[in-house]
Amino acid sequence: MKEHKKHAKLSQPNFGTFSKNEYAFIGAPCDRIKQLVGELMALSSLESKCIYIDETHGPTKDLKDWDGAIKNEDSIDIHSTKPFNRNSNWRDFNDYDFCFVNGNHFKSKKQIVILDPKKKESLSKKLDKLTNVVMVIATDECNEAYEFLTDNIENESLIRKVHISDVSKIWEIIKSDFEIPKLKALVLAGGKSQRMGKDKGLIEYHGKEQRLFLYDLLENMDVEPYISCRQDQINELEGRKLITDKFLGLGPFGAIASAFMEDPDAAWLVVPCDLPFISKQNLLHLINNRKYFKNATAYLNNETSFPEPLISIWEPKMYLNMLGFLAQGYSCPRKVLINTDVHLINVSDQSFMMNVNTPEEFADAMSKIKLTIHAKN
Repeated sequence: MKEHKKHAKLSQPNFGTFSKNEYAFIGAPCDRIKQLVGELMALSSLESKCIYIDETHGPTKDLKDWDGAIKNEDSIDIHSTKPFNRNSNWRDFNDYDFCFVNGNHFKSKKQIVILDPKKKESLSKKLDKLTNVVMVIATDECNEAYEFLTDNIENESLIRKVHISDVSKIWEIIKSDFEIPKLKALVLAGGKSQRMGKDKGLIEYHGKEQRLFLYDLLENMDVEPYISCRQDQINELEGRKLITDKFLGLGPFGAIASAFMEDPDAAWLVVPCDLPFISKQNLLHLINNRKYFKNATAYLNNETSFPEPLISIWEPKMYLNMLGFLAQGYSCPRKVLINTDVHLINVSDQSFMMNVNTPEEFADAMSKIKLTIHAKN
């Protein structure tokens, strides 16, 4: 008798207390932490989105019955009458690339220790918060790490050390420590191909089924490929990595969301089977121009002036945004890209964007392919 499972087992994102990339500054008075973080955020603003999480300081009588956060530009002072709800934290801070946290009040995945004698004793009582120290910041008052600190840090020799005045170096270290999401690829092959009258993934433009041609092409590019398919296609695709649709009836939107359900920490390079002219060069150009601080990277279609949603890279933070669009009744990938922060690539030769959805378009595409082959010979 099989064990009864009440809930489905789902892959969970690698979040911390507030976000995936969070750093608690600890070991100094709150004002000093806030000043340093402000300088870091000024440096980072041109390339990434950062937010500072702090506890509300000063009188809170006006907030007695209020539960939430005071947002001031890119910082949030938190005053809550209830314990934190980590689920709401992740929703609130999903779009930020870095969360800087006042470690005097909150825990986070990574810590940056400031050597300020005023907080030395206090720090010695908070060693349980030092689970993953990535940097020690020296000050004019203290240049050497405390003995209790070095005794508590594993691999202390690997910890980066920098002076508090060198803000640029501090930011460069933090930026280099950013956890770049692993890139995986999703070949869209689960459509019904109603306009074509036959499965577009089975068409052989290059000597093999297009879905397998794209799968092998991506695998040879060292990008881990998956084929997005329906449940009834599984037996046809034995030996390939597959992701079956979990969001039924939503087309490519559902396929991308299903990929995020499989691995919410990965970025997904999406490629459809109806683009017979897409090449390795087109895909490499997309990858090389990827901006992982954006929600996505996509080619701009000059004819429509809109992003091409199905030749694109979707970053992990897009997953929550997609679910938000779905809650509003939208399941169009292009609409998601148009209304979120994406990086658009404009290229002059856009012939690879020609999609083939009808028998007439198929005949035209095959004629062009034959002409190309003839010209090469």
